[in-house]
Amino acid sequence: MRIALFTDTFLPQTNGVATVVAASAAGLAAQGHQVCVVTNSSAKQHAHSTVTKEGYQLITVPSVRFPLYPGERLAIPLGRTVYQMKRFHPQLIHAHTPFSVGMEGLYLSRVFKIPLVGTHHTFHDHYLKHVKLDFSFGRWISWKYIVGFYNRCRYVLSPSKALADALELHGLVRPITVLSNTIDASCFMPATTKTRQAFRAVLGVAGIVFVYVGRLSYEKNVTDVITAFAIAVIKLPTAILLIVGDGPERADLEALSKKLAVDDRVLFLGIRRGDALRQVLQAADVFVTASQSENMPMTVLEAMASGLPVIGVQALGVPELIKEGENGFLVPPGDHQRFADAFIILAKDSALRHSFGEASRQRVVSQYDPGKLLTRLEHLYQQVVND
Repeated sequence: MRIALFTDTFLPQTNGVATVVAASAAGLAAQGHQVCVVTNSSAKQHAHSTVTKEGYQLITVPSVRFPLYPGERLAIPLGRTVYQMKRFHPQLIHAHTPFSVGMEGLYLSRVFKIPLVGTHHTFHDHYLKHVKLDFSFGRWISWKYIVGFYNRCRYVLSPSKALADALELHGLVRPITVLSNTIDASCFMPATTKTRQAFRAVLGVAGIVFVYVGRLSYEKNVTDVITAFAIAVIKLPTAILLIVGDGPERADLEALSKKLAVDDRVLFLGIRRGDALRQVLQAADVFVTASQSENMPMTVLEAMASGLPVIGVQALGVPELIKEGENGFLVPPGDHQRFADAFIILAKDSALRHSFGEASRQRVVSQYDPGKLLTRLEHLYQQVVND
């Protein structure tokens, strides 16, 4: 099958959508499908077409910086994509985002009279502060636009039931299926005692190590993680918190850790990818996130595959990954004391950490295997093309 994937975000950007689309493209190409990914050019890159080492074609289209959200870009429709799609001749277009590149995918599905599948990955109403629309009418506009886009698709996918339910609540009438994000568990292995000690030595940390991985931006609620940690360290004199990632809130978060007198215990490591990220996860004891905007967060899946217990919040898609008392703890959003209590319980109970970590790993292996979910995606594509 010839499949074109359209996305406004792609590697080397560091986010869950880019990771999921890249893995999907590589997996489909490995199964013998002809796959093309269409995305924005980067700031340092001209529009071009190339074939990746994973075997799929990558087409970048001209784009400009989006001034209201750091790091994001908007595609410029110049007809170049029409020419490229004529050459590729897709049987199906799959839009992974509803914005400028996704809109090109929608337009081209009409031009070439081929089916359009859409995956919605993000609770965009939680990001409206970036574009000065964080009020009730702004949220109404956001959902109206998003649902309007996906109602033009033949079929819709969502990585979580929480987001699928939200789409239907706001007016989606197209058929929708939950197809979870996946992770290759062999790429994120639990640490042995030896590897944990080695990676801790590299980072210069000891004691109980908590880790957060993700964008440093207001919608991720990293302030709640640092605030809860500052409460917990009163009873955890050797605890360390690693913050992995970058973003517009980094300077404010560093200032907060200093204000709470934990700046010597909170280490900002910047963005880590590949082996560097795996080493940080293997150096840690517990993964933490206070984000209230998550759908099916890849960072949590990566931590679970690494055999870590997870502390998260009772919001949106997170409870679909973290099972209370099985592989971690779920706390009410914004409840710093309950969050701190979870820090303390896991820090003081190594047997519980081990039990939760094993359960995390087992959930990933049994429920989020790429091969099984790729087969479901192929069957869905075939069904849509044949209809």
